[in-house]
Amino acid sequence: MWEPHVIAVLERIVKPAWVCLDVGANIGAITLPLARLASAGHVHAFEASPTAFELLKRNIASNGLTNATPVNAAITNLTGDTVEIFSTGADFGWAHMTSSDTGRFGTREEVQTLALDDYGFAGRCDLMKVDVEGGEIKALRGAMRMIQQHHPVLVIEYNPAPAEWFAGTSRRALYDILAALYPYINIIEPNGELQPVTEWDLLDRTLTEHTWKDLLCTA
Repeated sequence: MWEPHVIAVLERIVKPAWVCLDVGANIGAITLPLARLASAGHVHAFEASPTAFELLKRNIASNGLTNATPVNAAITNLTGDTVEIFSTGADFGWAHMTSSDTGRFGTREEVQTLALDDYGFAGRCDLMKVDVEGGEIKALRGAMRMIQQHHPVLVIEYNPAPAEWFAGTSRRALYDILAALYPYINIIEPNGELQPVTEWDLLDRTLTEHTWKDLLCTA
């Protein structure tokens, strides 16, 4: 059981026929419950680390999931580049790209990049979960056409530290993009309840106290 507060929200909102994207799927801790909830739909699970991807495929297969497709790619704003991925730990967590020496630690692997707008979703996308350790802005920029066409519910980790360390972006930059795309932004609290975010200062104070937060963004 991983991130029960996020799972609690997904259990309230995901419909059986939904098409869902798990961007930064790691070994499938969110992919598996998403596939259970979207039982008549489909889950596209994207993982950058080739090693974690093999575990993701194994977990999908061992759970007998026929409605989940694993994709080994680094989700960014460009398709077809070869990039370095660094990750740590037995579960290959913190898999990230980096534009500075700060992020060059852990296991190094290479993978191709993919922009979600180049992937295709059989006519719909209902929910997108994004957790890519500082690469969230590039992931969203590569999905702008899809987001503006389908308005998927977005569950996204807001963690300023890797954004500053690995991508060199400010702690506020992701918020400005989210606010431009989604009129409703909520912090997912540890008990699964939602706290509305109406301005950056409110989120910034929460992040200062808690380091990172998962957000639910809707149209």
